[in-house]
Amino acid sequence: MDQFVVDRIGKPLVMFALAFFCIRYITGSNWDALALGVIPLLLGAINIMTSLSYTFTAIALIVAAGWSVTPNSAKQVIHAYTIQLIQSVVSSPEPDRPGGAGH
Repeated sequence: MDQFVVDRIGKPLVMFALAFFCIRYITGSNWDALALGVIPLLLGAINIMTSLSYTFTAIALIVAAGWSVTPNSAKQVIHAYTIQLIQSVVSSPEPDRPGGAGH
């Protein structure tokens, strides 16, 4: 019974907390961190693809550690390029589809 509690409740909660705080540090958004942190929690709780959830959490931890040592000047450049990319994706026209209206 104790092993069941650790495997199905303890590990997923630790993975959720770790993923939540890493993603929150990276993005600054509680909603993004909550949405992505639930992935290891649910996968661990139902005991499927646990290696995927551990890998996801490990990647979030590595990225957060890397982001914490990135100089502020580099963070500002990355932020500016990200905003520019998002604006170009949002404002790009939808491509013509074969067989659509007017064809």
